[in-house]
Amino acid sequence: MKIASSTEIENTPGEVFKWLENPEKAKAWMSSVTKTEILHETANRIGTTFQETVEDAEGKMEMQGSITNFSENKLIAFHLESKVNTVDVEYTLEEIDAGVRLRYDADIRWKFPVNIMSVFIGWKIKQKIIAQLAGELNTLKLLCE
Repeated sequence: MKIASSTEIENTPGEVFKWLENPEKAKAWMSSVTKTEILHETANRIGTTFQETVEDAEGKMEMQGSITNFSENKLIAFHLESKVNTVDVEYTLEEIDAGVRLRYDADIRWKFPVNIMSVFIGWKIKQKIIAQLAGELNTLKLLCE
């Protein structure tokens, strides 16, 4: 399942990027992330591993993650694994006249049995994720502006 979105933020790439790369700051705008812990940090950030706890009305889930791509103030990408899915997500920043365009691209792959369920209710799951993402990006925009 592919999901893409973007938003424009009136601030500098450096200020917006702080909210993407810092786990404690990210918890302020990512509504479902309740806990994050860096397990191993690398000098260039690529390969840094972490663990997140994600919670919503349907329950709590642990996710193992790693930074797969990193370019200061321009791009950060993650690979995340849980019991139910594998997610690759990338945040890219582009400087524009009004500030920054933040682009979000994700590829979510479901594991058994959710992959079977997604055949029938995948559209509903995707709509829920898109709505949550819209709220999170709006919160990030408010925090940055």
